[in-house]
Amino acid sequence: MPEDRTPTCLIQLRFFRMCSQVGNIAAILLAPFALPLLPGFAVTLFLLYHGSRILTNAFVWLFDPAGYQQLQERGIDPFYNSLGSPLNNDSDTIRMSRIN
Repeated sequence: MPEDRTPTCLIQLRFFRMCSQVGNIAAILLAPFALPLLPGFAVTLFLLYHGSRILTNAFVWLFDPAGYQQLQERGIDPFYNSLGSPLNNDSDTIRMSRIN
C-alpha cells in the first residue's frame, strides 16, 4: 500500500505547474516587465511552498510534540498529508500508512 503514495516531488510539480499559469498571465499582461517578473515569481513560489511546509511541521510539533514524533517515526509528513486534491489525491488510508 505505501507504494501507492503520491511522491512528494510530484506534489511539488503539481503546485508549481498550477501556480506558473498565474505567472504566465501576469507576464503577458505586463510584457515589458516579464524578464524580471518571472524569476521573481518563481522564487516567491519556492519560498511560499517551503515556508508553508516548515510552518505546518512547526505548528504540529509545537501543539502536539508526541503526535509529531509518532508521525515522523511512521515516515509521515504532516504538510503533505494535509494537502488535498488536486495536489495530493491519496486516500486517508494511504496517507496514514507507514512509508518504510
